[in-house]
Amino acid sequence: MLRNVLSAVVPACPALVHVCLQTGTKHYVGSFEAIGKIPIPLDPPYTEDMARLDCPNFYYDQEDILVDAVARRGGAVSWSVHRPRLILGFAPRAP
Repeated sequence: MLRNVLSAVVPACPALVHVCLQTGTKHYVGSFEAIGKIPIPLDPPYTEDMARLDCPNFYYDQEDILVDAVARRGGAVSWSVHRPRLILGFAPRAP
């Protein structure tokens, strides 16, 4: 889905200068299925320059898709990834 959105938006919006992707803490610690199967750095702080874990991770795929999409604009579009630990908010119909 992200690839489809970016393949439509990035070429069609010449004024686009930045794309922000929001993922989460699983970027650093992996999925629940990976716990106990691979070495995971358990002691925060987690930093952006940490190596990727040796396991499949949906967030890695999303970041790779984003990097590829903006690279096709020749550096005219910057990008960032935000990885909050927790998101608090209100939704009127949320259970």
